Amino acid sequence: MSRTTHEIQRTLTNLHIILHRNTTPDGIYHRPYGTDWVAFFHNFRRLLILRGLITHADRLPMDPWEMFLDEYAPRRPEPEASEGAVQNVAAVASSSSSSSSSSYPAGILSAI
Repeated sequence: MSRTTHEIQRTLTNLHIILHRNTTPDGIYHRPYGTDWVAFFHNFRRLLILRGLITHADRLPMDPWEMFLDEYAPRRPEPEASEGAVQNVAAVASSSSSSSSSSYPAGILSAI
């Protein structure tokens, strides 16, 4: 294993440790602050340099936290709407429309 590959793996490990430290028990990521932010910024910039995406003289093209979440953070499966949930939404929609029509006297609805 080359030195660069080892350094990339070590840098990714450091970034994931920082991510884990700034994740709530519910799984919500929060932007690091203080020394975590300094370590995160340094490690993420180093990762981009090692991968050849930027040079030492370049500035980061966008927010490093957002870049990291988009490219390297673990993805959570998005909850899919089950058939039962879709039927419940349709039932609520039809019941709300029928309840709103029942609040008007019958003569007004037939006149519309």
